[in-house]
Amino acid sequence: MAADIQESAIPRVFPPFPDVRSVDFYANMKTAKDVGGDFYDFYFSGPDKITFLVADVSGKGVPAALYMMRAKTTIKGIAQTGKPIADVVNEANDALCEGNGANMFVTVWIGEIDITSGRITYVNAGHNPPIIVRGSNAAEPTSYLRSRPGLVLGAMPGLRYVSREETLAPGDAIYLYTDGITEQPDQHGELFGEERLLAAFSAPGCIDPPKAFLESILTRVTEHAAGTEQADDCTQLLIRYRG
Repeated sequence: MAADIQESAIPRVFPPFPDVRSVDFYANMKTAKDVGGDFYDFYFSGPDKITFLVADVSGKGVPAALYMMRAKTTIKGIAQTGKPIADVVNEANDALCEGNGANMFVTVWIGEIDITSGRITYVNAGHNPPIIVRGSNAAEPTSYLRSRPGLVLGAMPGLRYVSREETLAPGDAIYLYTDGITEQPDQHGELFGEERLLAAFSAPGCIDPPKAFLESILTRVTEHAAGTEQADDCTQLLIRYRG
């Protein structure tokens, strides 16, 4: 029952915005237990702006799932007021610190894309760096979007997060994920790692269609594990800007 409730709270219909032609979204999540602490989300936060995020709550099982629902609801409620993304994260962190006797926390990579220009304003609160996929003519077609991350949410009130910007050209994409992807070990303890993940984007046009591509990532991770138990929730979100 808990798994059904949690799954119903996460967007599962794709494309999520049939009337929006300038941007595509696709996501999936594979939990390590019946319920998980990962989540992804996306929603309009202005007439031409969509907020999107991937997050990972500390721990597993029911406690993580409960805190995940709290974090998801808190962030969305603030983001849909239209406030700047840094203010959204500031307020969400303060709210998640209140009544947090279990000392839970959540890592979040959250961005807001202007669907008319492709400009993304984002904040990284202790999360993995996403991957930027450029057009085939780019000097560096695929790379990690690295920035100095802020502290995880829920750990310390009163923090002030700093937003950064990145612009997608038509045809570019951004891929978000949780550490269940990169930190899956094999039978010898070797992790899947960032290099193997980046290599999955090496073929031109590999992200088409996005559903099959994200499923292929999970297949690569499973093959790397070679029978080793899934170590953590695996969550992915791919956003492509068409212009």
